[in-house]
Amino acid sequence: MPVSITTASTVGLEGRIIQVEVDISSGLPAFNIVGLADTAVLESRERVRSAIKNSGYNFPAHRKTVNLAPSGLRKHGPAFDLPIAIGILAASKQITSITNNTWLVGELTLTGDLRPIPGIIPLMIFAKKCGIRRIIMPLENAEDAAIIQGADIIGVTSLKQVVEFLADTTTIKPYRTTDSLSEVRSFSDPFKGIIGQEAAKHALAIAAAGHHNILLSGPPGVGKTLLAHAMAALLPPLSHEEFIEVAAIHSLKNTSTITASGLLAHHHRPVRELHHTTSVAAIIGGTSSLTVGEISLAHHGVLVLDELPEFSRDVLESLRQPLEEKKITIHRASGSITYPANAILLATANPCPCGLLQGGRCTCLPHRIKQYQSRISGPILDRIDLRVQMESIDPAEMIRESSEENNTEEKEHEILKMMRSIVQARTLQYERFRSYQIDGHHLYANSDIPSRLMSTLCPLDRVTQKKFADAIKKFHLSPRAIHRLIKLARTIADMEVGATLGSPVTSDHLMRALQFRVD
Repeated sequence: MPVSITTASTVGLEGRIIQVEVDISSGLPAFNIVGLADTAVLESRERVRSAIKNSGYNFPAHRKTVNLAPSGLRKHGPAFDLPIAIGILAASKQITSITNNTWLVGELTLTGDLRPIPGIIPLMIFAKKCGIRRIIMPLENAEDAAIIQGADIIGVTSLKQVVEFLADTTTIKPYRTTDSLSEVRSFSDPFKGIIGQEAAKHALAIAAAGHHNILLSGPPGVGKTLLAHAMAALLPPLSHEEFIEVAAIHSLKNTSTITASGLLAHHHRPVRELHHTTSVAAIIGGTSSLTVGEISLAHHGVLVLDELPEFSRDVLESLRQPLEEKKITIHRASGSITYPANAILLATANPCPCGLLQGGRCTCLPHRIKQYQSRISGPILDRIDLRVQMESIDPAEMIRESSEENNTEEKEHEILKMMRSIVQARTLQYERFRSYQIDGHHLYANSDIPSRLMSTLCPLDRVTQKKFADAIKKFHLSPRAIHRLIKLARTIADMEVGATLGSPVTSDHLMRALQFRVD
């Protein structure tokens, strides 16, 4: 009599119910797995065989057939080890208690211990949608899984413990996380060691407040890379909804405990810094298994591309879709999948190959300068909201800033004021977008506002419209640039002292936004 065990698998962030059907029949000993299983699933035959024997149970010497249904869906990964092993033990009458409304997932070692699996958070989100009451999983996955409330999480360490739990000979309490995921921040100067560059610092604050893309340009040594590193400290912590989205993506790449691993443990936003040799597949994701890429791992955080013109043309052009649509769709012969990719692009660039164009000491030929600058295409530049031209620092200012006479208390006050304005702007945005969803996804920041909601969320009075129309004609702005400027102005308005949900976007806000947009 075949036995059916329920489990689940993930395809990207989407879940699928899988029935593990096990049949033991007479005939020559064999162990077959059918149902479009990949290599990792087929190799479970040897892991399951050894795990059952080394856990003290009998591995039946008959013909064993395991069907992973639905058979038309490709199965991947080692998460089917545990349900296959339990199915074999149930089919061979070594255990009798198989509880309904229970999922089993986990990778087995040869000794019968359980290893964690990737993708546990999207699997838990799917389980909650399906109304599953209980999930048995490796103990190392339990802490991550517990952030999704709804089902009882039974964390186990071995196949033997699972069998004893199903047979009611041992009791395992549902796992409860002890991590409150609270955010405690002490003051730390994010711009420590960065002299001058007040305009660039202000632009970074605006980018952090409204989730806007930003490009820092300037000669070598003026602090572009240091400012890029400072961005992480300016960003407010993730909201609970944002945290769930980010943790789900990171769990696809991770089997370790996400909620206890530094950044995500306290709702810090992810920051992904890439080298210019990074490939297209690494940034957007892909390969034959449709893996998640860096642009998605930076979701709700920052993607840092230092020395932007040094990246290959293919890499930069591959960012067009995610920068515009806040998601990336990957198509391969094995299928297609869509990942969220709502990240701030923070890029730096030199003005020419030697970097000394602004100082008048450039040794580059004119055609080399033009070729270097053209590596960043117009469509990519059009998707960058703030462009800051940084200047060389006056030596006298450097000496003055480095002296002990510098007013540290006054500087701390200005930085705290800046960080409060960022938090204020983000809070206003959360309140403003509370009732709005686009394609089932929440709006979190001003940069997320779609074109069809611009007039509702960013209304302009007639005087402001007139002045803005003149600027559009003067600078030949594209429709995309117009919308991005209005959203940038909305963020600048939200950051002003005493701003409220009803604070209007004025012509002053638009002109200030235009200064960051027009070279």
